[in-house]
Amino acid sequence: MTLAQLRYLAAVADAGLNISRAARNVYATQPCISRQLKQLEDELGFAIFTRKGRNLDAVTAAGEQVIERARAVLAETQRIRALGLKNSVSGERVLAPSPSGRRLG
Repeated sequence: MTLAQLRYLAAVADAGLNISRAARNVYATQPCISRQLKQLEDELGFAIFTRKGRNLDAVTAAGEQVIERARAVLAETQRIRALGLKNSVSGERVLAPSPSGRRLG
């Protein structure tokens, strides 16, 4: 399971189960998202979506739980990234000698 798969899963849910629209929203291709969702379902061992032909029809009960948890994971990754941005703006700098020992610049 990857963060990309969770991001695609949330995007598909946000796009009303329309994979093409989700792909445009996350700057990916429709085949890529379809493949990643299939891999995620295979890894989990159950269907996240019900399908009608090649289209997604609905979210399964287990899928609802997965989507909810995926959103929580994605929100947490945003909070972690925000910590990095906050700390990089704090003015902390790490100075180290150059490998050759010569002054640079």
